[in-house]
Amino acid sequence: MGHGTALAGLAAILAAPMLSLSVGELSLLVVSAYAAAIIGRLTSTLWTFVGGLALGILTSLLVGYLPSSSSLVQNLAQAAPFLLLFVASWCEDASRRPR
Repeated sequence: MGHGTALAGLAAILAAPMLSLSVGELSLLVVSAYAAAIIGRLTSTLWTFVGGLALGILTSLLVGYLPSSSSLVQNLAQAAPFLLLFVASWCEDASRRPR
C-alpha cells in the first residue's frame, strides 16, 4: 500500500466525525483532495501535502479576513478548491508548452 493511500485513509477517518455525508460537502471534499493531488502532480506525496496545506490556509484566510456579510466572499471560500485546481492545471499546461 502506498503512502498516499494510507494518508487518504487516515484523513477520511479523522474527518468522518466532523462531516455529515451530504452530497454538497462530500463533493467539495473530493474536489479539495483532487486539487491538492494535482499540486503534487499525482506522484509526490510531499507536494500533495503542501497543496492541501496551501488550500486550507487560503480558505481560512478567505473566511477569516474578508467580510462575511457579502455572499460573494462566502461563495469564494467554497470556490477556493476549484480556483486552485484551475490555476494548477493552467500552470501544468503552461509548463508543457513548447517555447
